[in-house]
Amino acid sequence: MTTSPSQTPSDTPAPTDTRIATDTPTVVPTPDVTPTPIPAGVVPNWIPMVQTIASLPMVYVPAGCFMMGSEDGERDEQPVHEVCLSAFWIGQTEVTNDQYRECVNASVCRPPSDRTYFDDPAYADHPVVFVSWEQAKIYAQWIGGSLPTEAQWEYAARGPAGHMYPWGNATPACELANYSDCAVRDTVPAHSYPDGASWIGALQMEGNVWEGVADWYDSTYSTLGEDMLDPLGPSDGYYRVLRGGSFLNGEWTMRASFRNYYFPLNTERVSGFRVVSPLTPSFVCSQSGQRV
Repeated sequence: MTTSPSQTPSDTPAPTDTRIATDTPTVVPTPDVTPTPIPAGVVPNWIPMVQTIASLPMVYVPAGCFMMGSEDGERDEQPVHEVCLSAFWIGQTEVTNDQYRECVNASVCRPPSDRTYFDDPAYADHPVVFVSWEQAKIYAQWIGGSLPTEAQWEYAARGPAGHMYPWGNATPACELANYSDCAVRDTVPAHSYPDGASWIGALQMEGNVWEGVADWYDSTYSTLGEDMLDPLGPSDGYYRVLRGGSFLNGEWTMRASFRNYYFPLNTERVSGFRVVSPLTPSFVCSQSGQRV
C-alpha cells in the first residue's frame, strides 16, 4: 500500500466555508462540569450516545485513559504507554459517498480519483474511497471537525479496558467485521456489522476500509511520553497513519492496535476516513453514559 514519496507533503490550508445556511454545523453549549476521566484498565458500564453534528451521526467518547499499543504486536506498536484523552465526538461510521458528495457539490472537496464507487447509486451509503489524506482533511475542516488523532482513534476502538478488538477480545468473525477471510471482498454500507461496534458505539472501526488519521507515522512511539494528554504524534514525516484494516486484509490487522501508513497524496480503493468533532455535548455524562 505504501509508495516512496517524491516530495514532502504540506498541510492543506483550511478551505473557505461555502456551505449554505442549512449545512451550518450544530453549535452545542459547553457544559459547566467535566466528568471525571475513566481510568485505564476499567471496563466502563457505558451506554453509547449518538448525536447529529454537521449532518454526520457522531458518538460521544468520554474523557479517559488507556494503555496504547501492544507488547504482542508489531514493533511499531511498542512501547505500550498510557495516554489520556479529553472528551470528544467521533463519527459513528466512516464518511460515506453521499456525505462526501455534499462537499464536492459545494466546490470545496475534489471528487475521488476513481469515481466508480462514487457515481454508482448502489454505493451511496458505502465509505468514500479513492480520496487522499489531503482531501479527507479538507472535508473534515469543512464540516467543522478534524481527522482523529491516532490516540483518539485507538481509544475509541479499544476503550479504557484496552480490548484487543472494538467488540472485545473475541476472535474476529464474519458477523463482526468485513475482512479478507469473509466472502464480501468489497466495501459494505457504513452502518453494517452492529455486533462489531466499539464500546462507544462506533461501527466498523475494523475492516471495510482503512481509515486515515491526523498523525504523521513514526516507526515507534519514541516521540510520546508517559501519562500524555491528547498527544498529537510527530511534528512532521513522509507518511500518515492508517488504522482499522480493510476488506482485503486478514485477521492480524483487525487488532485495534495495528498500525499502517500511506503517502498523503495517494488514493486507494481500500482507504477511507472518519471525522471527530471538538464540540462538547450539551449535557454532562457520567461513567455509565447517563445524562447527569
